[in-house]
Parts: sequence; structure tokens; C-alpha cells
Amino acid sequence: MFGTHPELEEQAAKALGYIHFAFSRLDTDLGLALVWAHGDEKLEIRTNKVSKLSFHARLELLRKFSKDLYSNSPKIVAEYEDWINDAHSVRELRNRFFHGRWGVSSKDAVGNVLGLPTSPDQESTEFTIQELKSHCETLHSLSFRLASLRKEHPV
Repeated sequence: MFGTHPELEEQAAKALGYIHFAFSRLDTDLGLALVWAHGDEKLEIRTNKVSKLSFHARLELLRKFSKDLYSNSPKIVAEYEDWINDAHSVRELRNRFFHGRWGVSSKDAVGNVLGLPTSPDQESTEFTIQELKSHCETLHSLSFRLASLRKEHPV
């Protein structure tokens, strides 16, 4: 399935690197939003707790905080829900990107394969460089949206 196209492989590696950087920033932004929830009291305790949570668990904690704090404001809860749902989507994509293997699958696409080569359950998806760049832009957008939510409706 995979061929050799060094330039495409280099572009894909660069795009995936940017995705990795963008996701790690998003993960940090989310962690800090949770640590600073409810002000600066018990900062050390919350830092310790949040540091041990997966990205998925952090999203669910943000969901709980937003529902608890804004129970009388369905519009604000919906804004947080939309953001959390979008963040779950990129979390699933991140898992695919970093738990799968990569290779050049055609002259203009790279392939990501989940599962061992001997497994009948292998799953393959192709991505163009532009699609990878678009996923990175989505991550940047999520970071910006979280910052806006925190500023307008802090948890």
C-alpha cells in the first residue's frame, strides 16, 4: 500500500508535528481552565487532580463545571457543550493519528492505518496535506474558542 515519496512524507511529518503541537497546547489550555476553575483557592490540589486526568476526563469535568455553574443559563451550557463535542471529535482524531502508522499511499496522500498488519480489523484512511493542515487549524480554533468561553463565561 505504501510507496516512497520523500517530499510528501516530509510535508506530512511537518503537518503532523504541527498537529501534535496544537493538540498539546489545547490540552494545556483545557487543563489550566480546570485548575483555575472557581478562582485561585486550592490551586495545588486541583493541579494535582487535573494533571492525572486524560483529555477525555478533562472534557467531562469541564462539562460538569459548566452545567453546575450555569444551570440557569441553557445558552451558556450549550456553548460549552458545543465546544466539548468538537473537542471530543479532535480527541478521537488525535488518537487515530498518534496510535496508527503512517506511510505515503499515493502521489498526493498519506495513509494512516490502525491495527496490526496481520489483523483482519485493520482500518485505513487517507489524508492530503491540505486535510492535515485543516485539522491543525481546527485545533487552533478550538483553543481560541475555549479562551473566549473562559473570558465571557468562566467556570
